[in-house]
Amino acid sequence: WTRGAFGRGLVTLAGDAAHPQTPNLGQGGCTALEDAVVLAGAVSEAVQGSAGGVSERLEQALRVYEEERSARCLPLTVRANIMGLLLQLPYAPVCTVRDTFISSPLFSPSHFLDHTLYNAASAKVAVKAV
Repeated sequence: WTRGAFGRGLVTLAGDAAHPQTPNLGQGGCTALEDAVVLAGAVSEAVQGSAGGVSERLEQALRVYEEERSARCLPLTVRANIMGLLLQLPYAPVCTVRDTFISSPLFSPSHFLDHTLYNAASAKVAVKAV
């Protein structure tokens, strides 16, 4: 999985097909729903546009959607994989350090939840005139 466009022509991907995630952040379903909101906005704007043909506008809208979703989901995918690795290490010294840190007053779960502040309605899905 890479950053950038992942579709071709009038074909794109959404949900796990576009950005598979391990379940360690519990965000897979959420990002799929975000995909639907962003994709609907991009397609709606393309269909209502007046510059160029509708097919060209739709293709451009899909690439804009892909860029937006890549920028959002790649960090989540990486973070989910790292969290999964750290939480599932069977090495006792690492587990002790992890458990001590999480149970200490220095640990704040808010840092690990900042990814939940995303607003799909504010995604940049503007389609440029072609």
